[in-house]
Amino acid sequence: MQPPEAEGHQLTVQHTMEVLGLAAQIKINLYGLGIMVAELTQKRLGLQIKLMVTPRQIGPQQWAFQDFMVLRVTRLSTFPRWIRNTLNMALAAAAYRFWFTPELKKDIFIWDHRYYGAKPKLTVNEGPIMMFRNWATQFYPPHEAAPEKQTVTETLIASTRDIHT
Repeated sequence: MQPPEAEGHQLTVQHTMEVLGLAAQIKINLYGLGIMVAELTQKRLGLQIKLMVTPRQIGPQQWAFQDFMVLRVTRLSTFPRWIRNTLNMALAAAAYRFWFTPELKKDIFIWDHRYYGAKPKLTVNEGPIMMFRNWATQFYPPHEAAPEKQTVTETLIASTRDIHT
């Protein structure tokens, strides 16, 4: 993983991950705390996925969550447009069901069990979280007390997909 880069309201993280047993590059851009755009590319398969997520706080410890995914396989570019579009939509639905939703469920579990510590003791692999926390402080008033603990599952109000946790 490359170190995160922060510039004003934007934070960018890039790293390599495994998709279908092959290395894939992922670039994640956060635009403030309300918009995340992730771009995944696997060149050998000709796979490109763009995912936009908009988590929004709509009340004290209440959140709304919407997302949008576009998937394209360049190897399908020789097919007629209607076949290419149908296949890309079917692959996007499969990617959503078998990749994005399981990953989101893992994140929700983590969020449900989070604890805010002003000066946490981090492991070697958690270094980038402090850069994120420092970057995110610009969006909060100074000296704001940590809110009462409440699970994300209790506060997740809306989603574009039906996710069972």
